[in-house]
Amino acid sequence: MTRRSLAVLGTLISLLFLVAAPASAHTELTSSTPANGAVLTAVPTTVSLTFNEPPLAEGLAVQVAALDGPQVEVGKPTLKGSTVTVTWPATANSGEYSISYRVVADDGHPVTGQIAFSIKAASPSPSVVTPSPTAASPSSSAPATPSPTPTTSPEPTQSGGLVGWVVGGIVVAALVVLVVYALLRRRGTRA
Repeated sequence: MTRRSLAVLGTLISLLFLVAAPASAHTELTSSTPANGAVLTAVPTTVSLTFNEPPLAEGLAVQVAALDGPQVEVGKPTLKGSTVTVTWPATANSGEYSISYRVVADDGHPVTGQIAFSIKAASPSPSVVTPSPTAASPSSSAPATPSPTPTTSPEPTQSGGLVGWVVGGIVVAALVVLVVYALLRRRGTRA
């Protein structure tokens, strides 16, 4: 293969990677009510998670665990636009809670993460005393597990799904081009 052919092939492969790069963007949590790290003086009636783009309606899951107790039963998650909402039980006690969520991005990737907040005194109406400056923990493709402190640094996401297929297709196409080029060149030198 000549240097020029290799340069052209390398440029084409680089362009394909650049075109495929936007497909790796994921749905991310942008805010929540209550906010991540908030300290409430009353029991909320609902918990809302807002994402940067609407997730798919299928595959929604929200689980709540008291950090000092068992899992809390919340209502079935509902989706309206980019916001997932669950009802909060009025019987919930004061304490620290971790909310783990799982949604499916438009590209088919599952997106998971968690937020945490505290309730200092249980009463029927919600009011926030101190919201955290961060809206939510970053999303990842790993299963969410409750922990006493919320995650505030980005977590790596696994590649796969559509991006994996695109990259795999590019590699296969490049190999086919190389094999065809080698066969044509070999055929041309025999004649």
